[in-house]
Amino acid sequence: MNEFAESGEQDGGATGPDLRLLLMRGVRRSLVWVIVLIVLGAALGFGIGLLQPNQYVSSAKLLLRMGAREQLTSESLVEFDGRQRAPLPTMADELQMLADVAIFERMARELGPRVVLDIADPTRDDGPLVLLPVRLVHRLQAYVFRSFAEPSTGSSVDELRLATKVLRENTTVSNEPGSSVILVSHTSSSPERARDIVQALARAFIERHGSQFSIQSLLERSRTQLADALKARDESAKAYVEQVSRSGIVELETQVPRLELELGALESGLFAARVRREEIARLRTSLSNRLNGMPAEIELPRSSVMIPNEEFETQLTLKRLLLGQKQEMLIQNRPSEEMRRREREFDNQIAKVDQKLKETPKTIAQGSEFQENLGHSALEARIVDLDVEDEALPVKIDLLESRLNTKRLDLREIQKQLLAATMMRKDLGAARDADESRCTHLHERLSVLEALDNVDAHEGANLRVLQAPTLELEKIGPRRGALLIKGLIVGLLAAITLAVLRQRFERRLCYPEIFERARGVPVLGVVPPLASLRRMKQRVPIGGS
Repeated sequence: MNEFAESGEQDGGATGPDLRLLLMRGVRRSLVWVIVLIVLGAALGFGIGLLQPNQYVSSAKLLLRMGAREQLTSESLVEFDGRQRAPLPTMADELQMLADVAIFERMARELGPRVVLDIADPTRDDGPLVLLPVRLVHRLQAYVFRSFAEPSTGSSVDELRLATKVLRENTTVSNEPGSSVILVSHTSSSPERARDIVQALARAFIERHGSQFSIQSLLERSRTQLADALKARDESAKAYVEQVSRSGIVELETQVPRLELELGALESGLFAARVRREEIARLRTSLSNRLNGMPAEIELPRSSVMIPNEEFETQLTLKRLLLGQKQEMLIQNRPSEEMRRREREFDNQIAKVDQKLKETPKTIAQGSEFQENLGHSALEARIVDLDVEDEALPVKIDLLESRLNTKRLDLREIQKQLLAATMMRKDLGAARDADESRCTHLHERLSVLEALDNVDAHEGANLRVLQAPTLELEKIGPRRGALLIKGLIVGLLAAITLAVLRQRFERRLCYPEIFERARGVPVLGVVPPLASLRRMKQRVPIGGS
């Protein structure tokens, strides 16, 4: 550093070195470098503007309308009503969906990676009315673009990835505040290409919205579920009919009343037999009491004659009656033990009657002095009849009780079968009704889905074009004038910085005031910078005195 210059500048003022003087002397001393740097800055700004293609923007507006299709989900179809629908998606959800990379990748594939990546020819619109400098710049720009254009790498995957990235970076999808309008804009090197890309993106966004909220999958699943439900309903109905016919529930239902009537009749007969037995006991007691006070014969004055012995005839009739009852018992189906017991009773009674028949003569002599008492005989015959009836009643009661128990067992078994068949029929009927209700529910749901599918097929998605893509012929960039001015400013700042630094670190004593302060002697004169002196200095060899 020039110590003398520094000390002199510090003495001149308490605020530090004279920057204005330092700047003026630095610029004067480094004028060539200043001019060079300013020119380089301008060239840099011009070059940056030259390397940037013209930019045109195209925009379109999409209107988002949320409806029933956006609310339907697989879970909401479990119970298809208004309360089970999912909440409507928000605008933020829609924008996140439209920012999917797959949409831009599909657009890059459909348009072609080179269409997205290639820069439009700047000279395509140059006509006779375009200024000559502008046409020259466009030609130079076209030459630069052809020179610096990236050749095809031969890898479609890399080109597709790069085109997708360019599409995403140059596309803006936003929402107009306070509305359901989505603004889609894209920047490209030509207005036509920008418009075509925006149009393709709008179409892709609408297709993406339609596929995201499409009910085709729900409709197909609902049709499959309805077919399965109809099949299950038919199987349930068939199982119900087969169970009713196989279990014979109709026949069982008719058998129960018949058995109940038979049981009632048997119980009535059993009750009547028991009542009759008690009545016979009372009648026998009463008739026996009356018979004790009545004579068996009465005396009549008549001559003696031989007449049939009524006692013998009575015993003979009793024997015949017992033989008939025994024969009837042998015909009936009874347990063997009971039959043997009853047969022994009949045999004993018949043996007693035979013994009486042997002891009783067939005829007796009837004198004039005795005659049989008809009242006594009638009472005895009545008592005998009651005895015979009383002996037959236990057999009848046992038979009725056996039949009654058999019928009760049959009724209990039929009731058990009827209960099981009824429960099975109720279960199958409940399953059939449940399947029928499910079929009705699925059919209603399918009708709603088919109606929504019809709307989807004829009216399209709820995301629609509100404003078609615009064709903006006015370019939005680059601002080459601004870039040139910025380059000049950068070059000027660099030149000023170089001049100040160069002057600041100068060690030679080139100025009178600095020399006087440094040496302490006054300066008597200053040699002007003459051209002859510069030539003489150039002729002096290096290292000469």
